Amino acid sequence: MLNARHTKLSLAGSLLVAAALTGGGAIMTSHAADSKFILADFMNNVVMSSADVLWQSVSFDIGPDDKEIYSGPSTDAEWDAMRKAMQALADGGAQLQKLPAGWLVQDPALKYETPPGDLEPDAVAALIGKEAAAWSAHAEVLRAAAAQALKATETRDLKTLSDVSDSLDQICESCHLQFWYPGQAQAGI
Repeated sequence: MLNARHTKLSLAGSLLVAAALTGGGAIMTSHAADSKFILADFMNNVVMSSADVLWQSVSFDIGPDDKEIYSGPSTDAEWDAMRKAMQALADGGAQLQKLPAGWLVQDPALKYETPPGDLEPDAVAALIGKEAAAWSAHAEVLRAAAAQALKATETRDLKTLSDVSDSLDQICESCHLQFWYPGQAQAGI
């Protein structure tokens, strides 16, 4: 069998992440006294955590006679965990379309290290403010993909989940190239 890009990891890890997402994609706030919406925390705690459930739970292989073989959730509990994660991802995409007043890229009370090639938090915030329509469009594409995956959980459609999983990489990277590390796009990295 040829192994596709995604490898199936333990669903137990995915279930733990999904269990942490109870209540859907509620806005995550920092522990700072001002309780502002912290974009970096939201992206890690809601968007990435939800996407990871999909990425780690669904796999695709080519079997004998070039037959496509999809693997993923198989029990009711695993499907429920996937559904919750995709609902959180869809809700997260919707929340990202219109950031709440006073939002911050990173919690000013914490020390972050900006990796080489990434914009500093103030530059990310300025770029999102300047290109709000593009930001909203990226968030809508994320929301729509998650909604497609959510619908696939209702019919237990592993092929569609695999297709969304594959497209989710490009959806995220497209936004990151515009708002998080645009210099890499310009440099052709």
